[in-house]
Amino acid sequence: MNGTDENGAGDDEKAGSGLITDLNGNYVFSGLAAGTYYARIPTPPSDFPLTSGVPDTADNQQDGDNNGRQPSGIGTAIRSPIITLTAAGEPAAGMDGDDTNGDLAIDFGLFTCPAITVRPIMPVNGAVGAAYSQLISASGGPELED
Repeated sequence: MNGTDENGAGDDEKAGSGLITDLNGNYVFSGLAAGTYYARIPTPPSDFPLTSGVPDTADNQQDGDNNGRQPSGIGTAIRSPIITLTAAGEPAAGMDGDDTNGDLAIDFGLFTCPAITVRPIMPVNGAVGAAYSQLISASGGPELED
């Protein structure tokens, strides 16, 4: 990594192999040396193309939050904040399930985009040209965490 945000200059170094999550969305990069890193989803799954909610963009070792920001919008790359790994300085097992040499607290929350259907309603008594309003609401599918 270049120690700063992904900048498109080609100076980032790939530190781990590309991974596919398990059925629960868990992933692990093993054997990384102390240093600065970020995790990136180059192309999110088509069924869940959007990061959910307001991402927590701090390396604060808080588990169960969404650390993925997606500044270019739906379907584009999602990335974590810069993570500084230090020997014996990471969250304890009670916080994220591993030892103090790993950080399992970098989470991504992905969301599906809702389908919105609009069906015009005929105004009362078929009054053509009369003003009317209609409230439209939508809800999405399940949210994926981790």
